[in-house]
Amino acid sequence: SDATYRSRLRSDAVDAMAFAGLSNTPLIALVAAMGAVVLAPFSLAEFLMGEPMPVTPMHWVIIGGIVLLASVMAFSLFQYGVRALGPSLASIFMYMLPPFGVGFAVVFLGESFRSYHALGIAVIMGGVMLATFPARLLRRKA
Repeated sequence: SDATYRSRLRSDAVDAMAFAGLSNTPLIALVAAMGAVVLAPFSLAEFLMGEPMPVTPMHWVIIGGIVLLASVMAFSLFQYGVRALGPSLASIFMYMLPPFGVGFAVVFLGESFRSYHALGIAVIMGGVMLATFPARLLRRKA
């Protein structure tokens, strides 16, 4: 699974795995292909049930933007982070998704920012700071 890959990315055991040496581009192609295989039956079922399909060029532009920005670019940048920082440190920053989601909703969708958003962001930021705080600064000097 993807979690196993991420946890072993920096270890010597990965060298035996076939995809360990893949760069981000072939890796995302592999993940996208596997996702397409898994989702194909569900897409076919929706099509056969008569669900509406995208018909205008603007619909396809929107879908393309979602694919490129929210999938390809996000996955590639996260993979770069895993390779550069290691899986344990990079995974901590996955907790930043909700604050970014709130920020984007406020900026792009006109949502209102409420006190519970601020509280949630403060809790998440506190946890991320606590998890990434250098342990050597907490040790007592003897």
